Amino acid sequence: MSLFCLVHGAFQGAWCWDLLIPHLAAQGHQTVAMDLPIEDASASLSQFALYTQ
Repeated sequence: MSLFCLVHGAFQGAWCWDLLIPHLAAQGHQTVAMDLPIEDASASLSQFALYTQ
């Protein structure tokens, strides 16, 4: 099936996808939920890449 990369909005985290992920998995899809370091305004792109689960 498909791979979904789930990126949260402002003031949220990977937890905001907790209800959606089981539904996608039940249909055979894979997911990657990002938990971006929103508290660090100076974070670089490579630092953001470390926060994927």
